[in-house]
Amino acid sequence: DLNLDAGAVRVVPGEPGKVEVRGILRGRTTFLGLRDIEGRIDAMAANPPVQQDGNTIRIAKFLDGMSVLVELTVPPATSIRAQSDSADLHVRGIAGPVEVETDHGHVEATGIEGEVRIETDHGRIEIRGIRGSVSLQSDSGSIEAAEIGGRIDARTDSGWMVLSQTTAAPIRAESDSGDITIRLAGGSGYDLSAETDHGSILIAALDPA
Repeated sequence: DLNLDAGAVRVVPGEPGKVEVRGILRGRTTFLGLRDIEGRIDAMAANPPVQQDGNTIRIAKFLDGMSVLVELTVPPATSIRAQSDSADLHVRGIAGPVEVETDHGHVEATGIEGEVRIETDHGRIEIRGIRGSVSLQSDSGSIEAAEIGGRIDARTDSGWMVLSQTTAAPIRAESDSGDITIRLAGGSGYDLSAETDHGSILIAALDPA
């Protein structure tokens, strides 16, 4: 589990049975004005809000006025469940599944073996090389899903989307305001639904290998 207020999290594969957490802290001002940023960074570094309970890692919300870049090195067989108020998340090269919910932030996932589910209120979603099914939703932001090996369910209220598959599987794509581009796996039958209230829809089949 990941829980982050602001900043960015990068999840990368490492050695089996070993987890490493590294963080770079940065101070920022708030509406309350200038803070003792240096002292707050020192206090946070001395007592970081990181907890581990078996295979679950929790990175709690940081103090107001702080942001952080966290690099989490995990075993390849890891699954991720992340919640964030305002942070970017980058995940690559793990088994999954990967589940992400964020209010504001860019979410990126590459090379995931299992399923991927991402929901964001305001933020861009970019995924590539997912072997399982994907479910993607953004209230305000674009969606790009490339080289997907399973079912695709994608919806955005305001933003364009570009979807492509390596293996034919059902596709559901919906946008209230934005263009939809779909590239289908070649040489197969299709189960496809695409709707947009304001925008264009382009569907193309890739040539079979």
